[in-house]
Amino acid sequence: MTDTRTDWTGQIWFTTRQAAAFTGYHQDTVRKALEAGEIAGSQRRAGGHWRIHRDDLDRWLRGERASA
Repeated sequence: MTDTRTDWTGQIWFTTRQAAAFTGYHQDTVRKALEAGEIAGSQRRAGGHWRIHRDDLDRWLRGERASA
């Protein structure tokens, strides 16, 4: 299922699928950036689903480093 929303107003936390739709990048690109530390994200357990804060996506899109 693809998330085709265009209005992300009020959206604070994103899944990798939502982050891909929001940024215009492929979901695999977002996941690889998370794994490489280019985007700050969190997982409840290793190998679990990623959650990404909107501020971290905005930083990545501006080409800034991920915050710790």
